[in-house]
Amino acid sequence: MEAKAHLATEEFDAILLDYDLQDGKGVELFPTLDVLGIRPIVIATSSHVRGNQELREAGADFVCAKKEFGDIDSIMERAMNHRKTLKVR
Repeated sequence: MEAKAHLATEEFDAILLDYDLQDGKGVELFPTLDVLGIRPIVIATSSHVRGNQELREAGADFVCAKKEFGDIDSIMERAMNHRKTLKVR
């Protein structure tokens, strides 16, 4: 899976994760994400309610359905504020 290769070689603060990827399902990335030194915030971005639900159940921190992409700035801000709160503890 191409995304796993990027996660192994690059560091991300946050990732937008779709349920349907070209080479697999987004939920398949969580085992890789869970063993990273610093796990990025994961925002589920499926266009389908069920896809976002499965991503959330697998470990996504936030959801921004594709039809709600106009709100992505506020969701990213919430995600980054959430990350700052976690680092303080």
